[in-house]
Amino acid sequence: MKFSLVSGSALLGVALLANAAFAQLPPDPEQSPPPPPPTDPNVAPPPPPPGSGAPDVAAAANPKAHGPILPNMLPTRVGATIDVRMDYTQFSEGSFLDGITILGFVLHGQYIAPENYGGYVQIPYYYASFDSGDGGNESDNGAGNIEVGGLYRLPQGANQEILLRGGIALDTAGQQGGFLAPFSQIGPRFYDAYTTGFGATWLRGEGSFRHNSGNLRLAASGGIDVPVGQGDGEDGLSINVDALGKAAVSAGFEQPGGFGAAIGFVFMAAIGAENSDDDTAFGLNATVNFPINPSTAIYGAFGWPAIDDENEDLDIWAVGAGVRAAVF
Repeated sequence: MKFSLVSGSALLGVALLANAAFAQLPPDPEQSPPPPPPTDPNVAPPPPPPGSGAPDVAAAANPKAHGPILPNMLPTRVGATIDVRMDYTQFSEGSFLDGITILGFVLHGQYIAPENYGGYVQIPYYYASFDSGDGGNESDNGAGNIEVGGLYRLPQGANQEILLRGGIALDTAGQQGGFLAPFSQIGPRFYDAYTTGFGATWLRGEGSFRHNSGNLRLAASGGIDVPVGQGDGEDGLSINVDALGKAAVSAGFEQPGGFGAAIGFVFMAAIGAENSDDDTAFGLNATVNFPINPSTAIYGAFGWPAIDDENEDLDIWAVGAGVRAAVF
């Protein structure tokens, strides 16, 4: 019993010593760490770690990129786009156009709203120099038919879209321009050349399809151009067709930095032509573009249409250059 009391007293003493050893004094309020600074709502949070599943903002497409430059295809980007180009056309020696130096210009502007509808305007211009017949040279310049129209964009998922186009090319070229404007465009822009003149107002309808796969860019389009208000042909401007049916395909690539190249093929058929032996034609195009900055590119172009005249094959080719800019 005495052993138990001694043992109990010893245990009690050890417990009291332990409590005193592990006891802590209350912290001095003057030495407490300062509170963290308030969070600034204007500072963006740090980026998520890789593999978190959050969207990569840096990898998002630049909304002001000029987009791929495919032959015979209109831009499809949302926003305003301006395209200006100049082309030189060479005609075969001995043809009725031999000896004419002709330059073609085109100003194209369009806008597609975020709701996917929009409009465009296109103004062709020409400059021609030719032998006056007395040893001198004459020149002429002017605008072709001014074209206005509407656009409607139909996205088909992340990598595909459809663009619908309806327009009218007004007969504003006049007699001289009605002849020279189309021939300034027939080499570089065979798909859109006839509607720039020939003494008629043209109604235009078209649909095009685009597909992107990595750096690959593919497109196809089809449409019809109908001349209205044609003359009797005595002035030599009447095209003498009921309509032009046409189709085009383009294929190319676009690097992430904006460099790209593409080729295109055009097929055209004259509907209601007086001479059924010459109611079809085709053409080839190529483009190569170099970025100036993310929203602007310069490009070179080549065109070669295969057209049969009533008496001869016209050997035509064209080279040109242009600038395309995504304005906003």
